[in-house]
Amino acid sequence: MNDLEQLRATLERHADDVVDHDPLGRVGSVHSRVRGVRRRRRAAAAGTAALTLAVVGGVALLPERDAGPAPATPTVLGMTVPSSFDSLGYTYDFDRSVEGDTRASVRLAASDEPQLVSWGTVGDDDTVEVTRYGTTTTYTAADFSDFVLVPAGDATTVRVVGSSEVGLAVFALTSDRPEGVTSDGITYRQEVAGQQLIAAGFGEPGEAEVELEAAAVSRGVRFSVECAGAPAGSSVHLDLAGEEGGFITGQCDEEVLPFDPGATGSVGIPTRPGEDVSVRAWVSEGTEDGPLLEDDDVVISVAVYDDAPSGTRLAGSDVSLLVESGGHLWRLTSMDMPAPGGGRVSVAGQRGRQLLAIGFTAAGDATVVLEHSGTGETVRADGGDVSGGEIGVLDGVQDRATVRVLGPVPPGAEVAIALYVRAD
Repeated sequence: MNDLEQLRATLERHADDVVDHDPLGRVGSVHSRVRGVRRRRRAAAAGTAALTLAVVGGVALLPERDAGPAPATPTVLGMTVPSSFDSLGYTYDFDRSVEGDTRASVRLAASDEPQLVSWGTVGDDDTVEVTRYGTTTTYTAADFSDFVLVPAGDATTVRVVGSSEVGLAVFALTSDRPEGVTSDGITYRQEVAGQQLIAAGFGEPGEAEVELEAAAVSRGVRFSVECAGAPAGSSVHLDLAGEEGGFITGQCDEEVLPFDPGATGSVGIPTRPGEDVSVRAWVSEGTEDGPLLEDDDVVISVAVYDDAPSGTRLAGSDVSLLVESGGHLWRLTSMDMPAPGGGRVSVAGQRGRQLLAIGFTAAGDATVVLEHSGTGETVRADGGDVSGGEIGVLDGVQDRATVRVLGPVPPGAEVAIALYVRAD
């Protein structure tokens, strides 16, 4: 049996294992706001992408920038501020600051690039409340040692309240890019939450398809595909190993490719090490069954990442050992679930330690609620056998994460929470 026949057989046997990977979004989902702004920005960026193909051992990198003279160390309210922050391989330099008595705020206009906001307080009390998108989160961190990330495309006000004078510092993205495959400032990173890039490519503007040759290195891969600039209703397809009739991954409804495409939604399949996972990503015109789109503005990109299962499962889902959230990398530290038949699990934070809570549910058609006591944010999941989502950061014992089934608990239903600590 050849590799293509084995891959086809694998897909048939594991049809239910094909996973639509949506990055674990924060409760209240910032992603929908980002999407709306991206549509308004697409035209400028879609016409400048160039074809870039790479495999492991031959990734394309941007040249390092000339750093020039070392900048003076910035200060805010007499406190030293870092000249730069590193976030998931990207570098952000100090840009500007604001000061206030017990509160300070900064309004950030929508930008094609993400931004960071850090803070410090005069005195020994490092506890502050940070509000953005209408949600308030408590942080306890040394002055200008932590930050919040404002994604590309978002316009928002960041407000920080403390018990004494407060200073804010805004950090802007530099031209440096992490290892990976880069085109027109957009990078498929070599490593995303511990997953390694196998291959990636960007199509030329006006070419509605791009092909990659790739081989699996473990027991799973995920395909990250992005498309922009196509007319409404255009569909994005993934054909594996040169075969037609693969996956329909959605519509090409963005205006620009996302800033960090390797961290966005993707499709995963089980594989064997060495299996042929070459892929063709393309856009059809009009309907899912339409022909290859012909449009001067369309641009498409695709990447293949190693997606080996962790071997750890909760409520029917594989639990990632590493996750990315809020511009930080987090590592799995513990898991909690009730006894069989239980429909509720609740976990408190720890003193002096930040924890990221991820909820997992397998509750059939029942409605499940994911709650964060500190922010007051709630997500309802109505139906679906296996699902999950980010509950948020627990900053101390006053914060609690809860996952619960509403009403009677169906037989075999499971709920669970995984906790992560900062790994960067």
